[in-house]
Amino acid sequence: MTFGAAMKGRFVLIRLVLLVFLGMAASTTASFASVKCTNFPGLYVKISDYCSLFRRYADPYDGQVDPRIKAVLPDTGSALFRNIAIVISIDSYNKVDPEIGEKVDLSSARADLTNLLAFFDEQQFQEQIILDAAHATKAAINDILNEYVPQRASLYPKHTRVLLVIQAHGLQETGNHGAGFALADWSRNDDYASDVFQFEDLKQILKRWAERHNIFHSLTVLSVCFSGAIRETNPGDSSTDQRQPGIHVLSAASADGKSYSMDNPAEGTHIINLLLFGVRHGEDSDPRAIVTETNGSGQIQYHGSPVIRIDPLKTFIGNNIEKLDEQARADGKPEQYSGPYLFAVAAIQGEYVPGAFFFLGKQDEKIETSSPTSFDNPVVVGQPNIKRFFSPQAYPVHGVDVSSNNGQIDWPAAKRSGVDFMYQRVTGYSAPDPTLDRNMARAKTAGIARGGYFLVSFCESDKERQERLNWTIRKLQTAGAELPLAISVDWAADKTKLGAMISDPRELACARQFDAEDVKAKVETIVHQYAAETGKRAVIYGNSDVFGRLVSQARLGDLYDIWYSDLDVRNAEILHLSGNRPWTFWQHFNRGRINGFPSPVDQNVFFGSQEQFRSFLGGSKDVVMEAVFSKVNKTELPPDKVPTACVGPACN
Repeated sequence: MTFGAAMKGRFVLIRLVLLVFLGMAASTTASFASVKCTNFPGLYVKISDYCSLFRRYADPYDGQVDPRIKAVLPDTGSALFRNIAIVISIDSYNKVDPEIGEKVDLSSARADLTNLLAFFDEQQFQEQIILDAAHATKAAINDILNEYVPQRASLYPKHTRVLLVIQAHGLQETGNHGAGFALADWSRNDDYASDVFQFEDLKQILKRWAERHNIFHSLTVLSVCFSGAIRETNPGDSSTDQRQPGIHVLSAASADGKSYSMDNPAEGTHIINLLLFGVRHGEDSDPRAIVTETNGSGQIQYHGSPVIRIDPLKTFIGNNIEKLDEQARADGKPEQYSGPYLFAVAAIQGEYVPGAFFFLGKQDEKIETSSPTSFDNPVVVGQPNIKRFFSPQAYPVHGVDVSSNNGQIDWPAAKRSGVDFMYQRVTGYSAPDPTLDRNMARAKTAGIARGGYFLVSFCESDKERQERLNWTIRKLQTAGAELPLAISVDWAADKTKLGAMISDPRELACARQFDAEDVKAKVETIVHQYAAETGKRAVIYGNSDVFGRLVSQARLGDLYDIWYSDLDVRNAEILHLSGNRPWTFWQHFNRGRINGFPSPVDQNVFFGSQEQFRSFLGGSKDVVMEAVFSKVNKTELPPDKVPTACVGPACN
């Protein structure tokens, strides 16, 4: 059998297994998926009328999913993902509204629908369901939201994302009924129960989505007057962390406010126009939500915004709505613009909503040597001079570095919040950190990988440094630390910046006496002493000055990994890491709010996968350079470019 035939047979087998799996799952929901549609192969619905609701339905076995989504959603062992977009768009009403003497017509909703359909394609939604005025009955809405969506999510557990957009005439809460949106047969003289979908009922549907845990991310956008009546916010709500599940509503109006169209209704509504503009133009206020690539000279090669988070997007929309309101007041107009409002409507973990939906941002290639959109490639194969920085949330391995300044930490809660590793300060400049033993023990119990960091002192003698280093090594060995020692170098070429880095007055005075060559020699000595003592590779922590001026690959070889710190990222172009070694850790934020920490904490990411992280533990393997040269024939490389996978006696 040829290789091609073997692979073809393997693919057929895999597909057969998937067919069996999905068939078994579908049988459990046969009450809904009993009618086979002819417009899309593989589509089954409850009644034949629902077939026409689908604008798009991709092959359920299609493994093509944007790597930004694949990287963020949890690894369940399945390569299948599902992204579903649903629009309930009621742009016209069948009966005369006696209050205005004519039928309600929402031409802005028609314009929004046209714009949304193009947007759904850009966002790569595999299923697109449109319930227009003629089809958005109460029964159809309940069937799609209560039955079809949960059934689909059960086939893609924790790999399902749902965007629901509702555009309709809103009704305010009264003494007789709750707030909701009107269906096409509504008029003020009709039965409220049959022709109005209440926001409370919608909220209960979203809660059930959360309780079943299969839908990982859901965002409902309500372009409806009085839609803020759905509000229910939970403690601990986080709408920026895409790695965690979340169910949210973005409403255009408060419980007693209105949703407005553009001055020309044929252009749509403000909220939909601003939402689409914000996503397409990368309006994410956190500049860490980026992809940046730098070359060996620290020059920017690529910059783009891979994901747009809903909290910064809400802020962008709100700022523009506020400007509209200011202009309306200045012009003496009666409109009172407000919103939008972002609500968490269902708890995911107890009373906690840890994460949230995200959109895919626009990306512009600037170099041909890489594919910045692919989180499957955290390094550029064969080019160690190129360093990649994705959005921190895109990385699967997250950690913190802590000291006594962080207070008493609840490590089990930190683990539940996604903390995979920690680096603990072992000593200050003159004494052990008082939280060392407690944090190392409790983090271990919580299942968090642990390491220690060693502060480089500018005041101590060589003998004192050696004694403190030896004590640190023994202490970490006794604690069973899984991570190699990190050497923390607080230094800047501009000595006026040292005051912001070193809080100890004596150390600051000493540091100002050292030039670059003195500091370089000190760092190299510590790295070599650690390797000689343990047979392991150290991690060097520092900023762009440290790695651009102090760390010499020619003199240190493969004895170290880079822990790159850049805490003040206002502009992607300062994310410049020179040299020919990609980073292993990136400290991207020093004011992180994480469940389990009583105060803001430094946040870090590991460059690669969970599997690569496990290989890194112990400090023997050079996993970064292994990744760089994993697909390159090493015999074709110059000797000085071939990476050493291991150092010291730990390599067997």
